[in-house]
Amino acid sequence: MSATAGDSAYVDSWQLALHDKADSTRRLYGECLDNFARELPEGRSLLEVKRRDCQGYLAGLKAEGELRPRSDPAGSRSGRSTGGCSAA
Repeated sequence: MSATAGDSAYVDSWQLALHDKADSTRRLYGECLDNFARELPEGRSLLEVKRRDCQGYLAGLKAEGELRPRSDPAGSRSGRSTGGCSAA
């Protein structure tokens, strides 16, 4: 993750909040957060992220064909989304 070193306690706390999720869900959420953090400008903290940062990141994924609609059957066998964090 290329966000600031101070983000690690924040990320650890966030991961603890996912305790009731399946292991695969926690892994996917972590991968998504890592991918997002790598896109942040050098030295930018996750705590400084604004809605527009997330919107810009998601728009970039969509433009690259990496973000699928929630109901896209190609996302998984069940027809549910993969969260837009995996390759299309």
